[in-house]
Amino acid sequence: MGSDEKRRGASRLVPGLVAALLLVPVVVALTSPHLANAPAARLVATATGVLALGLLVFQVVLPGRPRWLVRAAGAGLMRLHRVIAIAVVGLVLAHVGALFVYSPDDTLFALSPAAPAYSRLGVVASFCLALTVALSLGWRRLGLGRPEWRALHLALAGAILGTAFAHGFMVQGALDGLLGTLLLYAGLAVAGASILYTVISRSLRARGRLASRRASEEPSP
Repeated sequence: MGSDEKRRGASRLVPGLVAALLLVPVVVALTSPHLANAPAARLVATATGVLALGLLVFQVVLPGRPRWLVRAAGAGLMRLHRVIAIAVVGLVLAHVGALFVYSPDDTLFALSPAAPAYSRLGVVASFCLALTVALSLGWRRLGLGRPEWRALHLALAGAILGTAFAHGFMVQGALDGLLGTLLLYAGLAVAGASILYTVISRSLRARGRLASRRASEEPSP
């Protein structure tokens, strides 16, 4: 099988596999006994929140450029990164909107310092997401170089995921129980490993470029 055929096969297989992995936590959450007879607004809030968290995990896998993903997306990897970012923002807005419809008082109370820790963590995660979007649109105007922006972007991604997963662990409801907890731990492990892999691989590439530059600058004997 040629390389083109392998890429076409991967491009067909990977999207379906990723979609299945994203939908499993949503199905587990929506079929939880905690949501029995729940109103539509609460179901929407749960589904959008869980799906946004899953997409965030997939989002931090992309910068590491794993081979299976490069084969599937090819040159469209950065375009996929932007599409997922837009989808995450839309899902978070839908999540907050559905929570407001379900309970306006509780949603507004989340902004208060007296709010429960899980609510404040959700607010912090949303704030970090909004800051990331703003900086992604204006990092050049702020005079940041590409290496500085990448480092800041990765740090913000870690902050978003850390607070979002903490929010997910502390909320009592749809992902309670053994299966939901295991899914949260699995997502956190994948996200953490992906960020660590990206940091290490970028550091190694930077050292390689520096070594090559120094070698090219050395005078010939």
